Amino acid sequence: MSLRWEVDDYRGQSGARPVKAFLDELSAAARDRVAAYLEMLAREGNALRFPQSRPLGDGIFELRV
Repeated sequence: MSLRWEVDDYRGQSGARPVKAFLDELSAAARDRVAAYLEMLAREGNALRFPQSRPLGDGIFELRV
């Protein structure tokens, strides 16, 4: 059995969820594509590399969709 990473969105101190708000504005096709990439991230964790992710520095990576 392989371990999966838990993928969660950012929540501000006030409870605001800007990532969720952004995703909610996408078309259904775009949301499906993002969901596929998030699933890939949950499976691969920090082993996910270019072209799906790219280092930004200081151990922070972006997910490239």
